[in-house]
Amino acid sequence: MSKKNGKKKSGKVWLIILGILAVIVLAITINSVNNVRAMNETIDVVLEEISQCGELTEITNDYNEIKIYGVLKFKVKQYDQENVGNVCVMTVNMFGLMQMGTVVVTPYEKDAPLLSTDFMYMFATRKYIMEMDNTMVNADETYQKKVAEGNALLDTYSSIDNFPADPSWLDEVQDVLMRKQDTHTATLNDMVAEMTAFYARWVNETPALDAEGIAAKKAAVQGYSNNLIDLGGLSTDVFKGALGVDTTRDFFDSVFFGTK
Repeated sequence: MSKKNGKKKSGKVWLIILGILAVIVLAITINSVNNVRAMNETIDVVLEEISQCGELTEITNDYNEIKIYGVLKFKVKQYDQENVGNVCVMTVNMFGLMQMGTVVVTPYEKDAPLLSTDFMYMFATRKYIMEMDNTMVNADETYQKKVAEGNALLDTYSSIDNFPADPSWLDEVQDVLMRKQDTHTATLNDMVAEMTAFYARWVNETPALDAEGIAAKKAAVQGYSNNLIDLGGLSTDVFKGALGVDTTRDFFDSVFFGTK
C-alpha cells in the first residue's frame, strides 16, 4: 500500500471516529437538556404542593453555588416559608450524564417531620427518594397515626419498583420512606404530588409552636443535622470530603436546614 493511500485510509478512520464522538456528545447534550427540564418540573411539583402551607420568600445565601472538587456545581436556593420554617432547593448536572434535584423542608415553627426529597435522572431512568424524617419534639400518638397514614398511602404505589439502599443510622428516623424508580416521569410525578400533598396537609393540621417550642424544635433539627455530619450520609460524606467538616456544618446550619 502506498503512503498516499495509507494516509487517505487513516483520514477516513479519523473522520468516522470524530463522527461517532459527535453523535455521542449530541446524544448526551439532548439527554441532559431533557432531564434538566424533567428535574425542574418535579421540583416545581413539590414547591407547588408545599406552598399550600405558607408563602415562600427566597433568601440570599452565601452558598448559592457550591463547587465540589472544582468541577461539580451545585446551585442552591433558600426560602423562608411563612408559619413553617426553612426550604432549600439544590440542583446539579453532572457532566450531562446524571442530573439531581433536592428539596428539603425543615419545619421549626411547627412540630412536623422534616421532608427530604432527591430526584435523580440517569438517561431514561428516574430514581426518586422521599423521606419524612423524625425530627419531632413530641412523637406522640397523633404523630404515629400520621406516619401510618403516610406509609399506607405509599403502599398504593407498590406497582412502581423500589430500589435498595445500604443500612444506615437514618433507617431509625426515616419513618415514611419512598425509594422508587421508573422511566416515566409523569407516573413518578403523580406519586410525588400526592405524597407531598399529604405532607402539606400534615403540616397545616399541626398547631403553631410558641417561642419555647420553636427553640426546642430547632434543637431537635440541630441534633439531626449534627448526626448527619458525625455519623455520615451519602451526600453528606461527599460535601465533607470536598468542603471539609466545618464548612459543611455551616452550610447545613445556615442554608440546608436553616437552624442558624
